[in-house]
Amino acid sequence: MTSTPDFLASYGATPSDVARQLRLALTEFEDVIRRVPSDRFFTPVRDFAPSDDYSLAWSPAQQLEHVLKANTTFSKLIYLLNSDRALPDMPKQPGETVNGRFVAPEGLRPAEGVTWDAVEATWRDLHARLDRELEKANPASTRAFWHPFFGDLNALDWGRVAVLHTRRHTKQLGVA
Repeated sequence: MTSTPDFLASYGATPSDVARQLRLALTEFEDVIRRVPSDRFFTPVRDFAPSDDYSLAWSPAQQLEHVLKANTTFSKLIYLLNSDRALPDMPKQPGETVNGRFVAPEGLRPAEGVTWDAVEATWRDLHARLDRELEKANPASTRAFWHPFFGDLNALDWGRVAVLHTRRHTKQLGVA
């Protein structure tokens, strides 16, 4: 059986709670990304919004691309965990950190970034699917997939990770 890490439990007790938290986090992210001045959209965040918490090399455009990639992966994992399909046999390797900070897996790292206009339709479709899959999650399910920093997580926990991850990147934008 999987055990939800304590810090993830605060993102909702039921599928509906987690889905509601994710909708709120996504709305906040969208609001912040839309407030970034166009002349700064492809500029590293650390160049215009220094933060005590983060020294970011990614631009808002890259943050947007990364959150979209990550949430696509989370959606697919939740779908798989909600199904009866066989789970892939993957090595349980710990994630990479630099100076105590998590490093995104290679496949989730952004390239040069994307604009909101270029991805808005995809963003909306993806998050509608993610919302539907979250609502189907069984909190008691023992079907789990390995997270490189948090261990084995079930579908509901992956939804909680989506909330946590989206909120962290909203904060990292430096304009929240």
